[in-house]
Amino acid sequence: MQLAIAIALAASHASALDVGASMRATMHKLHTALQPATPLQEDVIDLGDGAQGTVVSFEATDRDCAWCAATSIIDGTSTSWELEAWNGPSVEAPHFYASLEDDGENIEVEVDFRPRLDAGYDLAVEATDAREYPAPTSRAGFSQKALRVDYDELFFSAEARAWRATKLVDAESVTPRWATLVVEGRRQYGDDDAGSVGGPLALRARYPRDAVEAAVAACDEAADRYINWMTNPAEASWMRTRLIFARDSQVRQAVAAKRVSILGERYGATGRELAKAMNGRLDMQGHNMMQEQVAFGDDADDGR
Repeated sequence: MQLAIAIALAASHASALDVGASMRATMHKLHTALQPATPLQEDVIDLGDGAQGTVVSFEATDRDCAWCAATSIIDGTSTSWELEAWNGPSVEAPHFYASLEDDGENIEVEVDFRPRLDAGYDLAVEATDAREYPAPTSRAGFSQKALRVDYDELFFSAEARAWRATKLVDAESVTPRWATLVVEGRRQYGDDDAGSVGGPLALRARYPRDAVEAAVAACDEAADRYINWMTNPAEASWMRTRLIFARDSQVRQAVAAKRVSILGERYGATGRELAKAMNGRLDMQGHNMMQEQVAFGDDADDGR
């Protein structure tokens, strides 16, 4: 039954079908690896003019995964898929995001592992060989430097960075869309802003059509990396759990609001409904202040 629901993510044309099957398999792998989990839930939304959005989702709170969703949008000759997993605040493992878009000419992939706290990552610095950040001149700067050291040891190692580099060998590097999204609200360390969503492994790559297997592999391998971290996740301390909870609320709010804006502009009210299904429940998103911004109601289950 669960696999049958996942098949709803299939694309309607042959060239996209192989990609869709691979993305469905990746979602099924996430669901299997994060057991015990809720059964896969399917939401199918008619976006008008022949376009259709499908969201397949689950929760695995006993495995510290608060929400995981796979989304497909089929619109004429273009098809897109997104995979997103949000973790609970008691573990250090980054959130997971992967997307793949097929416009009939190119395959575009975006992958990110979103850090749980604002470590002050700068993608421009990360793109250099030396990756030398300015010497800290404030308590905030020292705190963020310490976080980067911790995260490099736990998640963003030399091996992980080398993996990222291989994904760009035969592809055109493009500026990530989601990783550069700046978080609004209270600043974690008193800097000019609350930091951006993405981490140092964030990438967006445009592959030619004949490299579709490499594009699909980037998403699948990223999911494997996430599963490995979540198999025996590093636990957060009591103090970090509180900080992570607050930061998660800000990050999920920023992503949810941006997604509602993008899909609402593209498809109107039905696009906003699709965004709500993708974003999941608002338990960790500062529910009361989210209602007007991202069009959710008072029901705790709203947004699924």
